[in-house]
Amino acid sequence: MSSWITDIQTPDKYTVVLGTQPPRPSLFDYLQFLNISDPETFLGPDAATKVVGTGPFEFVEWVQGDHVTLKKNANYWRAGVPILDTQQIMILKDPQAMVAQLEAGAIDAAVGPPLRDAARLKDDPKYHYVANTAAGTYTVLVVNTTLPPLDRKEVRQAINYALDRKRIAESVYLGIGGTPKALPWTPQNPAYDASKVDAYAYDLDKARSLLQQAGVSGAQFDMILPAGSAELASTAQILQGDLAKLGFTVGIRPLDTAPYNQTALSKQGWGLNIGQSLFTQLLPSTITVLSTYYQPSGPQTGFSNDQYTQLVNAIAVETDPAKQKVLYGQLNDLLLDQCFLMPIMSAVPSVLASARVQGISYFHNEGIDLRSAAVA
Repeated sequence: MSSWITDIQTPDKYTVVLGTQPPRPSLFDYLQFLNISDPETFLGPDAATKVVGTGPFEFVEWVQGDHVTLKKNANYWRAGVPILDTQQIMILKDPQAMVAQLEAGAIDAAVGPPLRDAARLKDDPKYHYVANTAAGTYTVLVVNTTLPPLDRKEVRQAINYALDRKRIAESVYLGIGGTPKALPWTPQNPAYDASKVDAYAYDLDKARSLLQQAGVSGAQFDMILPAGSAELASTAQILQGDLAKLGFTVGIRPLDTAPYNQTALSKQGWGLNIGQSLFTQLLPSTITVLSTYYQPSGPQTGFSNDQYTQLVNAIAVETDPAKQKVLYGQLNDLLLDQCFLMPIMSAVPSVLASARVQGISYFHNEGIDLRSAAVA
């Protein structure tokens, strides 16, 4: 996105004018992720160990695999914040251990607690539950379209009909973790279309008909997912069972973060990839740049389609709202037709904190905002 900027002017000490050619309507989305750093430090010999910026907290230390420590920036531009003098972010691989430490009082807050623990503790007066209901986070099934028979759109459509989103919402996400969806956008997104949210209602008979139409009676492949998420593991098991009814033998392979990312991008050794994606509260023209799921020529999916590429390129530069709306409708129709990505559920990022901790909120870009956080 930085390459869009073709001209930079600084008419005075506090003003920067950015120019793009052609116009880029999602530039304001880009600015949400733009951090300001001191160039002398950032480009200097100590760049690997020192961080200088304009944020509310200053960097103190990072112990790899254990914790990050930050302290209050006394020169922060906004008066009265932050309130906290320090924060220590513990790096814990086991979500259950994280909740156990919260309940024992060893930590003050848990980011992304397992939903069963969130449901169990969110109404307990000893805890404070903060949910980001405006987030564009969602659970998604990614398809390796380079692997037969998943290279056939009828087969992908059949799998989409085999996603029992309602059951997943009720039994896995427990009514607090989101709602079923067949398209990625949040209700606030200009591409959102309420009439298409349930475009793929659970229907195994329709799935069987599509497989018969494609001349496919079954297949065998693996489904990868990030290790450590109880919700993703349960979702994978439900999908595995329903696909078995269609003649598919699907192995479930949980992977740690690094091998998961490497395997997903390699498009080797898997047919389906179940995970979470972010930022669909932002413009579609931002998502098709940020997300390897939606970029043309499919870095993760292998999906390549001239119509899709042309549509993405047109959306990237269109500034007229009426024309944007038409393009968004075409994009939604293509996503539902080709099914190289299958949104399953909106997800609700959350923090479960001790009742002593107040003032936690979220930025629009889904980052946690601790500027007004305080511990009683």
